[in-house]
Amino acid sequence: MTDATMKPCASGYYKNAEGKCMACKAGCKSCTTADNCFQCQKGVKWSATKNDACTFDCDTTCVDNQDGVFKCSTPKEGETLNPPEACALGW
Repeated sequence: MTDATMKPCASGYYKNAEGKCMACKAGCKSCTTADNCFQCQKGVKWSATKNDACTFDCDTTCVDNQDGVFKCSTPKEGETLNPPEACALGW
């Protein structure tokens, strides 16, 4: 084992069988596997996973005008996401 595999992982990550830090599912703060989340990030809505009261689903759905987001946007294939002109101008 190396020093890197001995260190704990950052929040939102877990150690896999090889000792590498891997990302938890979106919105999850603490997990033991990619599918086993037992604490969501602060401010993220959560619900108990169906048929498992000790595992949580974290809702990372983007909602316009909530959580500091002005307008949710998902770029289409081949399209880049540009900020609104007011943001680019520094308003």
